[in-house]
Amino acid sequence: RTALIVDDDKMNGQLLSTMVQRGGLVPHTASSGEEALQIAASILPDIVILDIKMPDMDGYEVCRRLREDPNTAETPVILVTASGYQLDPKDVAEAGAQDFMVKPIRVKALLEKLEEYLS
Repeated sequence: RTALIVDDDKMNGQLLSTMVQRGGLVPHTASSGEEALQIAASILPDIVILDIKMPDMDGYEVCRRLREDPNTAETPVILVTASGYQLDPKDVAEAGAQDFMVKPIRVKALLEKLEEYLS
């Protein structure tokens, strides 16, 4: 199983990669929305962990585009955001994401979500 981790902050991407490996997944990383869409189309990940705030294309738009592609339309997406960011659960649902998490992300909490969406 594979996880696509999308975060423009390299350290966050590495941290999330380590976490998903602990959950038995092979991580693939992208640092922009466009790169994420290209990688998703080529590897068809089992789950996507997607930062909301990115410079080129925000996580909501990336999620909407994943939903438009029949190959990734059903792929679970967990949006991730920094604490303090005004997150509206309605926006999460409208983008087509299954869930969201607020940084800093606890390993146990992420592993529980991976189990929930991949079992």
